[in-house]
Amino acid sequence: MARLCTTCSHPERAAIDRELVGNGSKRRIAAKYGIPARSLHRHAVEHLPEWLRIAAVGDEIAEAKTLRARVERMVGHAERLLEDSAAVRHGAAILAAIRELRPSLELLGRATGELKTEPAGIQALFMTLGVRGEDEIRSALDLARAEPPSLEQGRDRALEVLRWVLQREPAWTGEVLAALGVGDDPSSNGGG
Repeated sequence: MARLCTTCSHPERAAIDRELVGNGSKRRIAAKYGIPARSLHRHAVEHLPEWLRIAAVGDEIAEAKTLRARVERMVGHAERLLEDSAAVRHGAAILAAIRELRPSLELLGRATGELKTEPAGIQALFMTLGVRGEDEIRSALDLARAEPPSLEQGRDRALEVLRWVLQREPAWTGEVLAALGVGDDPSSNGGG
């Protein structure tokens, strides 16, 4: 004959189940209600109602949303304080508001996933290199690895730029030809 679950038959089962889904310490819960720890563990694995687990996850999500809302409210208050301080040009209050706003924005950024947290050493390295993150370093390395243009490509690009300039400023034609040494050579002018 199957044994009756000690926790299922406990007069305070509902409270025990709530504490179990609340991620309370099983040893503490077992001691509080006078239930063997093994029995409580078995109950948590085999008999805890699924709807109670789902409700607990919903509570966690609601709490996270509440935390985010609280942080957003805190950021809003700090931003208003900064605006008010700036409006009256109160330097010390402006600095105090900025000091309050920065960590609040960092917290909000972490909570929303908008701010990636890098170790302090990595952040210092990025600042030293003058980049904001790994993506900028990668793109700079890709540019450095890119093949330089061939001599022919460079010549073609230079001619393209010269044509563009001379189309817009035809008066410069003489200067450009002189700078290129074309005007000195009679054979290059078509003269003979």
